[in-house]
Amino acid sequence: MRGPGNFSRLLKIKRGEVHRSAGIRRVAASNIHRHYGKGGRAMAETRTILKFVLCFALVLALASCAGTRTKESTGEYFDDSAITAKVKADLVADPVTKAHAISVETFKGVVQLSGFVATAKEKERAGEVASKVKGVVSVKNNIVLK
Repeated sequence: MRGPGNFSRLLKIKRGEVHRSAGIRRVAASNIHRHYGKGGRAMAETRTILKFVLCFALVLALASCAGTRTKESTGEYFDDSAITAKVKADLVADPVTKAHAISVETFKGVVQLSGFVATAKEKERAGEVASKVKGVVSVKNNIVLK
């Protein structure tokens, strides 16, 4: 039985409030637009799926930047590039080595020296210079005497 009192209660539904009248759920129209926008439920579901896909892509992108045992992460690559540049600069500046024929490679902080030198003193000094650079974990001295 619907009287004027029930109808006036129906008109006074607040946002987010659900009203039951004669067993039928009625929701304020402004609540539907607030929750789902003008596109309705399908648009809301589409947005949810897009959010999930975006989050998945972000996680995948971040995971691909991570390093493994045989692959450097992006940050490690830049760190190793800086270490290589510092070692090369120090080898060139050193009066004993002069680093004309010494190659420097760095992987995860491990510096590998290779190339040719004239004396054993140059080989030892190149290893010492490389080990003093900040960030170097260890030095593999594969320099060969001429």
